Amino acid sequence: MSLRTALSRTVKAIWIPAAFLLLAGYLGYHAYEGERGWRAQHLLADRIAVAEARWTTVVEQRRTLERRVEALAPGALDRDLLDQQARLLLGYGRPDELLLYIRP
Repeated sequence: MSLRTALSRTVKAIWIPAAFLLLAGYLGYHAYEGERGWRAQHLLADRIAVAEARWTTVVEQRRTLERRVEALAPGALDRDLLDQQARLLLGYGRPDELLLYIRP
């Protein structure tokens, strides 16, 4: 048997399993590292958790602002709140008063 015949038989016997092994490696790599792979899913889950935490903060801020707006409605206007906000935000006060601003 010549070397060429022996090499030909070996190649014929190995190429199908080698092709399937390469295909399995290719698919396995992309199942882990691909655009929609395992790793991408975990990174996406982390981004979703951060976005949900930020969303919760924004919802709380919105509720606070909505309560403040409701308090400024004509029927629910609290004169003390209006006076406090005018003094704090606009710096208004009476001529005989001394305003002291204390930062929290």
